[in-house]
Amino acid sequence: MKMLNLIVEPRIVKTWTQFKKENPKHSIALDGYVKGRTRRDINGPWMNFNHHEDVDRSTTNSTCAQIALAIKQRMLEDHFFKDGEFKGQIYINDPDQDTALSVWLLQNPERIAGEHSEPLINRLIFAEDFLDRTAGAYPFSLNSPIMCDLAWIFEPYNIARKNKDFYKISGEEMKTVVEAVSSRIDKYSLGQGGKLQPDARYETLYSNSKWVMVKEIGPQYRTDLMLKGIRAYVSVKERENEVFNYVMGKMTPYVNFPVEKFSPYFNECENIKPEETDRWGGGNFVIGSPRERGSKIKPEEIIKHLNKLLKKY
Repeated sequence: MKMLNLIVEPRIVKTWTQFKKENPKHSIALDGYVKGRTRRDINGPWMNFNHHEDVDRSTTNSTCAQIALAIKQRMLEDHFFKDGEFKGQIYINDPDQDTALSVWLLQNPERIAGEHSEPLINRLIFAEDFLDRTAGAYPFSLNSPIMCDLAWIFEPYNIARKNKDFYKISGEEMKTVVEAVSSRIDKYSLGQGGKLQPDARYETLYSNSKWVMVKEIGPQYRTDLMLKGIRAYVSVKERENEVFNYVMGKMTPYVNFPVEKFSPYFNECENIKPEETDRWGGGNFVIGSPRERGSKIKPEEIIKHLNKLLKKY
């Protein structure tokens, strides 16, 4: 049976209006390819599944969990199935864990459609949903079997992301990452997956009573921060030519660390215009620096800016 075609367009971000105008009918956008909340136009059909902007992230299912429910509700059979084959295309701009699992589900819908249910797949969706909704800060034990399963399944992505040039990689390279993760999901779902100890290492660069700044080393560092009782953080990852990637977040929406007010401030600091899509942004308790260009603000300057902002708010 023909599967939906996967199209990878690195770092592209579209509006819902652009997506419906520029992308053909029978298109599905995943996890940030289209900015904004989940939307549907069944007249295309065009579908956008997302959980980052314009939502309360802690109470909004991750993209993979939304896809799983849509498959259960026969979205594909009703709108993407014709003459015995699935018709259409999936658009992504990044091969992260939530996206890769969403792609696997869309390309293997028979595994969960209707009454079909597989405990290992359900377990994987559950764990990835809670981890992605909390931006990696859900308190699973780092030694738990599920965390060791996830570390192994998503190792191809985590290895690729360690490269300083990751944010410049091509669509074909991203597709290779998704395919490698999909292959591991196949093995895991058959009970043949491996185990890998999560890497939660980080280096503390700054801390006070309200927040910490850390240099990211291992991909599971936010889980460790959560388990240690840290409630707000900034992680920094240096690229090249003094360009940095930042993630700013709070472990729960109940912490007074107003990240939603930081994005406009840092966009103004870096003279990023409102119409530009490559900008500081995110949800209501985790944001990040521009995905493609990164940030030219140095870590020591970020510290000064945030402490000034926190006095204001």
